[in-house]
Amino acid sequence: MPRVDAGILRLDQRAEPLLPPGEWPAYRRLVEVGFGGVGGGVAASLSRHRPRARVDAALRAVRLDRDALPGEVWREQWIAPHRLLR
Repeated sequence: MPRVDAGILRLDQRAEPLLPPGEWPAYRRLVEVGFGGVGGGVAASLSRHRPRARVDAALRAVRLDRDALPGEVWREQWIAPHRLLR
């Protein structure tokens, strides 16, 4: 019998999107910048495109440490900085 690891992934579409469709391009750009990586985590990446004080305030609003890595940020935690940094 072959040894195989397997899993099932179930995706359910939300009844309401987390953001209105008109905000998707700007949200995507923010997340791409956050994952763009300059070292030092999300704050370092975002601070290259927005004032550091505003980035710090946005991250505090979602209780994220300045050194948080992009992969540690929940999708809901990306939304508050997106809204606060617009």
